[in-house]
Amino acid sequence: MRATQTLGRLELQVGLRLTWLRDMAAAALAMRPPKQIDLAFVCVDAANTWTEFSRALIVSAVQGSQTTRGVLSRAAPPHLGRVPESIDAVLRQRNPRLLPMPPGGWPRREEPKWGSKDVLLAAATTLGISNLASVDAALSAGSRVLDDLPVVRNYYSHRNFGTERAVWNCLYQRGFPRGPHPDWYLHQTYGAIRQPLVNDWLDDLQLIVSLACQ
Repeated sequence: MRATQTLGRLELQVGLRLTWLRDMAAAALAMRPPKQIDLAFVCVDAANTWTEFSRALIVSAVQGSQTTRGVLSRAAPPHLGRVPESIDAVLRQRNPRLLPMPPGGWPRREEPKWGSKDVLLAAATTLGISNLASVDAALSAGSRVLDDLPVVRNYYSHRNFGTERAVWNCLYQRGFPRGPHPDWYLHQTYGAIRQPLVNDWLDDLQLIVSLACQ
């Protein structure tokens, strides 16, 4: 996912991806029993989509981009227009003893963990982006999707007792009873959630992206 001159275009990129994931989830949920491998893919790809969006949002602001409200989103000097230096500043905010930035900037594997909402908010604050209030409002929308998805993604990437227990603990805080297996939660409805959990996550993710682009 690339940075854009208008955040509306970035929102559209995410929307198209989430629509595709909703269609995949709908097909998987229509099967009896639900096709767990496809639901797992939806969760992992949704988490990756958020990670890509988070980075693209910051880079777009550094390069200068128009929000969906028509306001210019940009970083405060001296970061404006300087992507490698901006990412270096975000890294140093979290680790002041970091070694000097290599020529050409940090490789992607060394960049901040963009999938974390705390990292996104810290980056937006450190760089002084002009739509910081919108990003803060998006991350404070009351949804747990940005807490839940990384835990579920980690489980599917590293299946073991520790990651399985982390999913149980995470969703227990959401009000779900202890299920027989982490896969079981993805097609469940419980309490105030009137649709399968995986669909609830996709809807919440779309809302957060929309708010952050304002």
